[in-house]
Amino acid sequence: MSGIYIPAPPPIPLPIWPHFLLFIGLLTLAVHFVLIQSTLASVLTAAFSRDHAQTVLARAPILMAFVINLGIPPLLVVQSLYGSLFYSGSLLIAKPWLSVVFLIMASYGLIYFARYTSRLDFSRWASLAAALGILSVAFIYSNVMSWMIHPGGWAEAYKAGGAAHFYPRSEEAILRWAWILGPAICWMGWMWPSRFRAFFFTGIIVSGAAFGLLMSNIQYPIPASQKMYQWASFGLLAGTALFGLDSSGKVRCFVMVSLALDALAKVLTRHWIRESVLGDIYNFQAIPIQIQQSVIVAVVATLLFGVVMGLWMWQIVRKQGIAL
Repeated sequence: MSGIYIPAPPPIPLPIWPHFLLFIGLLTLAVHFVLIQSTLASVLTAAFSRDHAQTVLARAPILMAFVINLGIPPLLVVQSLYGSLFYSGSLLIAKPWLSVVFLIMASYGLIYFARYTSRLDFSRWASLAAALGILSVAFIYSNVMSWMIHPGGWAEAYKAGGAAHFYPRSEEAILRWAWILGPAICWMGWMWPSRFRAFFFTGIIVSGAAFGLLMSNIQYPIPASQKMYQWASFGLLAGTALFGLDSSGKVRCFVMVSLALDALAKVLTRHWIRESVLGDIYNFQAIPIQIQQSVIVAVVATLLFGVVMGLWMWQIVRKQGIAL
């Protein structure tokens, strides 16, 4: 790995322990994955099911708001711990990266339009367009996160210019993208109970196949013991697909628990992939640290405030008859 140049991190020391930041980033990213999967499932269900469209669209704008807000903490953590890698990776696909803001705005607006328009056909098309916007944003993020852990190819990609700047690591990004978003199809089964097993097994197959191809094609140097967490979560999802319905055909509540555990497995596996690839050339623990008590208090207070506000908003929407 010699000859690879990684820009030096900013000279300003971290005011808080890096492992504490990492914990916050992994936890909020797991919640973000659950939210983006369920939001994507909501708009896809609204696009293809007349019977469930109004029910799922009632929750979609709320879920989208949480998706955006819960996506900020893990992004800030990545910037704090891997800033020199993250910014270099994002600069390589600058044009798609800059389009993220506009795609999020458009998707959010389309969800509101789908929710409140009186025309069912307009609502279904707007839902489908919103789903495409969310999928596009997720793919751009997948490409940046893939590219940032391969600094050995930065120079070649930069010199290539032209179209090569858009998605230089397409294969890896597509597999990571399908692996993370595959469970959105499982969420469609939770929202569309009459097709629960069909959707659930499809989601498992899509996510599992993408993960298997990712591990075999890219050859990340992570041990089998770390891969087993993800494979075990797929086994849990398969059991949920078989036994997630009660005798009356209603979806049981532990479906969401299994999907949340799968999201956590994905987050941990992503972290281990990053550490295994970058371990010889970059270590975020080497970033200078100068602990500031005021920063720690502010971070903890913000986290607690966010949890309290989230629970309060959840209670508000439940009183309005909207089940998230």
